[in-house]
Amino acid sequence: MRIHPNSSQFKRNIKIAFVKVKTNINGTITIGKPVTGGKDFFTKCCNQALVIPSIVEEKNAVDFTNNTFGGLFGKDFKDFAGIGKLSSGINGQKIIKTAGMKDYLEGRLKSQFGDKYKGYTVLYFIGEEANWNGFSNYGWTTCVQFGRHNKATMLMKLFILYIYPILLPV
Repeated sequence: MRIHPNSSQFKRNIKIAFVKVKTNINGTITIGKPVTGGKDFFTKCCNQALVIPSIVEEKNAVDFTNNTFGGLFGKDFKDFAGIGKLSSGINGQKIIKTAGMKDYLEGRLKSQFGDKYKGYTVLYFIGEEANWNGFSNYGWTTCVQFGRHNKATMLMKLFILYIYPILLPV
């Protein structure tokens, strides 16, 4: 494991955008948001790993209330009771069409805000409940957080991108 001194030589600056998503998959308008204390916890944990996040919180939610989002993902992500909640796959570990939702979110962000968030890692907060907290993948600059996310989930999805490489053996 590499152990570095807490100096600017070893600090890494990252740009993060918190983006709220407005949906109505279940017929009620819901606006996702970071869990209380999530931003502070995220910043504190990043700082401990010599990662300095510059966090922008977009004030305007990306609007998915035209039912296109629900039509595309509400049916395929239903929970096993079939009550319309976003859900996980067979084993509760994988979800289907993950890249589809990721690509859809990124496309809508770009159409609503242009290149404002180019070069940022974007955390999307969807208020709809799901059977899992969120998803991301190695190499992505997108992280999706559902209504049941918590402080640790916000950081966990970005751990591989920014913190794990610092901990790799020399």
